[in-house]
Amino acid sequence: KLSTPDYQETSDSFLTIFSTWDEREQLNFVENLLKHMHSHQHGQINAFLLPMLQRDFIGQLAARGLEHIAEKILGYLDDQCLKSTELVCREWYHVISEGMLWKKLIERKVQSESLWHGLANRRGWIKYLFRQILTSGEIQKTHEFYRQLYPKILQDIEQIETNWRAGNFQL
Repeated sequence: KLSTPDYQETSDSFLTIFSTWDEREQLNFVENLLKHMHSHQHGQINAFLLPMLQRDFIGQLAARGLEHIAEKILGYLDDQCLKSTELVCREWYHVISEGMLWKKLIERKVQSESLWHGLANRRGWIKYLFRQILTSGEIQKTHEFYRQLYPKILQDIEQIETNWRAGNFQL
């Protein structure tokens, strides 16, 4: 639909006046404008504002070459949150994958929990943690290796706890 004849001139005039007001006055004016609008117009405004209000700080950090900061932030997540975070988008998965965050989570558990440490030694996967020393012909383990190892460790721990409760002191 075409604009009314004086729309552009009046609009420019309103914007000039609007820009002279302080923040409180501007907000009050916009609130009053919204009250005079129909719900379908609110939907259009919402669609316009939504991209402005969304902040993908992890993706933005990675895009600016600051993956190490994004990794540090995501490194505080527990296993369930890390699992969910991998599904947010490709960029977040990439940060988790490249940062080897599943490996780092396992390493933190091995350092802080004696059961994890004992299991790492007994099962032999401690050699894949911390600074790996590769033997001849051995390749560096990937993110996916640690991603798949984590639930296996949880299963082992559950089995140990079940065995102990049943009086069976074997792994």
